[in-house]
Amino acid sequence: MSASFSRMREIMDRVGAAIDELNAAAEKVNMEVAAYQEHRGEVPALAGYMDSGQWRKDFEADGRGELPEGTLRAVLSEDGLYNLLQDIAELESQLRPRHHCCHGGEGHGEGHGGGHCHGEGHGDGHGEGHCCHGGEGHGEGHHCCHDSE
Repeated sequence: MSASFSRMREIMDRVGAAIDELNAAAEKVNMEVAAYQEHRGEVPALAGYMDSGQWRKDFEADGRGELPEGTLRAVLSEDGLYNLLQDIAELESQLRPRHHCCHGGEGHGEGHGGGHCHGEGHGDGHGEGHCCHGGEGHGEGHHCCHDSE
């Protein structure tokens, strides 16, 4: 077996294993995201409960032993609800579509003619970002290639 064939086989084996692992990981992530999305509608209610002051009243009532037996107390953990909401906010930011410029990279890559593709924080109503090739976002035959919401 030639050295180049042996090297190619090593590469193919490594890439093939990586593809298998990535496929398995993607499947697992998709299942977890689906499970998360089933319950994400409860997030505003949880945040509202915490912010309303009712959480504090329930927490204090639990401390006095006034809540009925069998009441689930996980939401009354002093840091648990806050930490959960922070974790959800971080997860949401990771799940939010990223804007990629097809003219030089992600976020702030140089575009054609000195234009830039702007990512989050620099939007002008075209989703969360815009291409400003030629000025207003769609000039000189260029197209905006962001995955806008």
